[in-house]
Formats: sequence, C-alpha cells, structure tokens
Amino acid sequence: MYVPPISPPPAPGKVRIITRVKFPSPDPGRLGRYDEVITYMTPDGRTWMITIPAEIFEGKIEAEQERIISERIKIDIQARAAWEGREITL
Repeated sequence: MYVPPISPPPAPGKVRIITRVKFPSPDPGRLGRYDEVITYMTPDGRTWMITIPAEIFEGKIEAEQERIISERIKIDIQARAAWEGREITL
C-alpha cells in the first residue's frame, strides 16, 4: 500500500493549504448550492478544515480567492484560540 510522504509543517506565521474541494452543500438551507472545504496545516503541524460557500469565490481572481481563504483561516484560528488551554470541571 502506498503511503504518501508527510510534508513538514509550514514556516511560522504561515499555513499550508492541503486540499480545496468543491462539493454539494450538506446544509438543508443551501440545497442545490456548493461549498468548498479547505484543509490546511498550521506551523505546529496540526491539520484543520473550514467550509466556505462556493459562490463567494465566483468571478474572483486567484489573488482575491487567496485573500478570502486567508481571512477565514484567521477567524478560525482566533475562534479556536479562545478555547485552547481552558480547564473545565466535570
């Protein structure tokens, strides 16, 4: 069985886009529309995913699409950081 090589984490302050996949949205409110799932790796080697409605990218040049993805990843990282390291009582 072939196992692809694992790439090293990206440089500090950067993320690596692993995949970008367009597929029919599973959200009942978006029936008939498409979403894109972006899988990315952070400098600590962790892999995360975000979902963006595909129509946001329609008619945009690649540089603008990259800016949109970058903004969404920053929001995702900030939201996660608010919970990382918290201790809760069970």
